[in-house]
Amino acid sequence: MTAAPAFPLAGVVAVVGSRHGSPYPVAQFAAAVVAAGGSVVTGCARGVDHAAATAAAAAAGVAPLRL
Repeated sequence: MTAAPAFPLAGVVAVVGSRHGSPYPVAQFAAAVVAAGGSVVTGCARGVDHAAATAAAAAAGVAPLRL
């Protein structure tokens, strides 16, 4: 019997929030996740999602994707 593979989404954080939430702490959190080698996934909606996506992209040195 072989060991189960590592969890494929280890290090991935999903951010979902309010359109009227405070973006500053979320942006700091997202940047810290990326700096630690993780990934941030958002729906890119206005408010908290946008703050997290933009901060994560900036911390990774890439431009955020807009669809």
